[in-house]
Amino acid sequence: MHPRGALARLACRMLRTTIWLACCVPILAGLAGCLAGTAFLGSAGPSAVDNHLRYLSGLLPGIGTAFAWAAFDLEHRAWVFGILVPIVALAASPACWGSPSPGCPRCRTSSRSGRSWP
Repeated sequence: MHPRGALARLACRMLRTTIWLACCVPILAGLAGCLAGTAFLGSAGPSAVDNHLRYLSGLLPGIGTAFAWAAFDLEHRAWVFGILVPIVALAASPACWGSPSPGCPRCRTSSRSGRSWP
């Protein structure tokens, strides 16, 4: 057995394992959001917000499962990563744009007005 071939197989196995472990995050978080709705976030919201959160949470297990499926045969399913990675990056971009905005709910006050959030 050629040592470079063994190293390549080991690297591929490690990459697959890393992808499968990373897939647990959207699958488990999505299932929790589907089952608990807004209670998953520690708050109760209007019915429309709860339904919307459950819908969006339902997308996460599908995306995670697609990544896990593609990891089984990386050589032939690399095209799946080419589709899913831009989708995930595009979906994450509004969160990146919104995180430094004034009045972040985490800080509970608006930096513009100095008033507390209700």
